[in-house]
Amino acid sequence: MPIKSLACGVVAVLISVPALAQSTAPSATAASESDAERAVRAMRQQLIDASRAKDRAALERLLAEEFTFIHSTGGQETRAQFIDNNVAGATIAQGSDFETLNEKIRVYDDRFAVWMSNSVSRMRGTGRENRLRSTNLFIKRDGRWLYLSVQSTRLPSRPKAVAVEAAVLDGYVGEYTLPPARTLTIRKDGDVLRVALAGFSEAELVPHSATEFVWFNPEMNLYSELHFVKDATGRATHAVWVREGEEVWRAAKVK
Repeated sequence: MPIKSLACGVVAVLISVPALAQSTAPSATAASESDAERAVRAMRQQLIDASRAKDRAALERLLAEEFTFIHSTGGQETRAQFIDNNVAGATIAQGSDFETLNEKIRVYDDRFAVWMSNSVSRMRGTGRENRLRSTNLFIKRDGRWLYLSVQSTRLPSRPKAVAVEAAVLDGYVGEYTLPPARTLTIRKDGDVLRVALAGFSEAELVPHSATEFVWFNPEMNLYSELHFVKDATGRATHAVWVREGEEVWRAAKVK
């Protein structure tokens, strides 16, 4: 299969996450990297430097002809648009500082490389902070590495919580059943409610009222809520999962 066709297939499979201007501090694992991995790391640093310097010639040299940048908003830039915007100093990344939380480099057949990382983006002078996950895809052509694709995914920030009495939170702790045979478990961790359900990672329930809670998982960009239904005595009888304003399922409290 031609390299270009194979590369397109790799892009289709790996599309997922974010920014070029991340922290430039070397990884603690850099010493154990292969020559190819170090070459990819060095090439990536060259692109970061070129973006900051608004260096058109360097950007053109480092980007493959079919380069695509897919932003966390879903917006897409072609190679030409990406270069023009960086040269003009018009990218958000150029006005932000990035802290890389973890990263992995994988090289395949000394022809393709994938760089995956999580990062925190802080826009200078605003105090705004975004959490991102990124996938950077590279291809080796004519003996040198080129940037092939970048995609960003924005991860959620913890919503602000309202104060809820401890006794109210205690009343939600327990097990709930939902068809066909699944169990929703709510436990208390200090003054925080946590929820577990098969098929979902454990999440925090962040209150925005005494009966409505945001189902918050910092690794998953999916907004949903868990609402509690009470009977006339104030006892919780059901937990209702709400997504995009609509009820998806209702679980009865059994203990």
